[in-house]
Parts: sequence; C-alpha cells; structure tokens
Amino acid sequence: MNIPLQVVTFLTSHGLKLAAAESCTGGQIASYLASVPGSGACLDVGFVSYSPSGKAGFLGVQESTMECWGLTSEGVAREMAKRRCARKAVVRTSRYRTPRRHRSG
Repeated sequence: MNIPLQVVTFLTSHGLKLAAAESCTGGQIASYLASVPGSGACLDVGFVSYSPSGKAGFLGVQESTMECWGLTSEGVAREMAKRRCARKAVVRTSRYRTPRRHRSG
C-alpha cells in the first residue's frame, strides 16, 4: 500500500490543496507527499516549527495557549492547523502528551 500516492490521488481528484503544519514529524509528511510525481498539484505549503516564536510568528499560535497547555499539546496542534491553513486540506502534527493544567494565581 502506497499511502503517499493514495493521499496525492485523493487530494488531486477532489481539487484539494494540502497545507502541512508539522512539529515532531519534522517535515516528513510533506516530504513523503512531495516524493510522489504530480504532487505539486495538491501540496501547497509546509511548515515545520518547534519553537514558541516559530509557532506564534509563522503559524499564529497564541502565546497563552502554549503557556497554558504546552508546546506539544493538542490545543497548540489545532491552532497550528487553523490559523494559517484555513480553506485547505490540513494535516497538523505534534506529540500529544497529558496537558498541563492551567495554574491560577
């Protein structure tokens, strides 16, 4: 089974563009898809961001989300996907771990 080929075929046949916002995968998802001939028709953009400044500056993740839940939280991953990648097929990755609880006071 060639998953990258299946993804590219699906996206292309549906006229979709993919924006990848990656963290722990280090760009591997975009790289796998880019290895498929014709992927330029559906692979729009890829971001790899580990640092708070990169996630805030390039992907629009709110500082408060990172401070409250941590850099690898689901909340940060969701913001990575929706802030800069609206109206596209989106894949976002991060290492999920137990979220930190917000500390009051």
